Amino acid sequence: MSEKQKIVFSDFDGTVTRKDSFIRSLFFYSSIFKICSSMPGLVFNLIKFFLGKISRNDMKRYSFKKFFSGVEISFIAEKNTTYIKKLRFNDKVVELLKTFREDGYKIILVTASPDTYIGYFAKELGYDGLICTRVEEKDGKLTGNFIGMNCNNEEKVKRIKESEYYTENSQIITLGNSKGDHAMLGLSDEYYYVINGEPIKNAKYVRAQDIEPIQQETQNGKDKKL
Repeated sequence: MSEKQKIVFSDFDGTVTRKDSFIRSLFFYSSIFKICSSMPGLVFNLIKFFLGKISRNDMKRYSFKKFFSGVEISFIAEKNTTYIKKLRFNDKVVELLKTFREDGYKIILVTASPDTYIGYFAKELGYDGLICTRVEEKDGKLTGNFIGMNCNNEEKVKRIKESEYYTENSQIITLGNSKGDHAMLGLSDEYYYVINGEPIKNAKYVRAQDIEPIQQETQNGKDKKL
């Protein structure tokens, strides 16, 4: 019988990195003029988001279009080399992923971040594959539109199962840090929930701001997932 394929599906923002890369990217890749002209609409939609009038996905689509529409792909490529140096990583997660790789696992990044910049990051950081939010390009520029859905929540699971990396008999480990990762974590028997930079094995899904992680209860010697 052939050996099972060993795969790690890992979130990026807040899991591998200490902070979200998307919000920061809006300002990093934009001119002062675009930032100033986009701020009134951004603030207005943020208020609507916090009031529950629009969804997180709608807010992301709006902000991406406002800040990235018309930006040249070549400009993004030039800025990527600087942006990646500004990232700060959760060292314990990086070490854990290194251990998995040494044990023969392929490491696949699964993130809601757009391939505008995350494709470059995944390659430079040595990931074996990438599943992310896809964006539309036309005539060497970004249109500001997504191709398909934002890669978060159930969409992560859908995209994983459609990918070349997934088979039902694979030995899978998953890593995440937020509600948007819960569905993906449910794909595996072994998963790590990252809280304050600490990857907790089979911990209950809790808010990242909780000071103490809630340890997973066990039943009959086996981890019981929520």
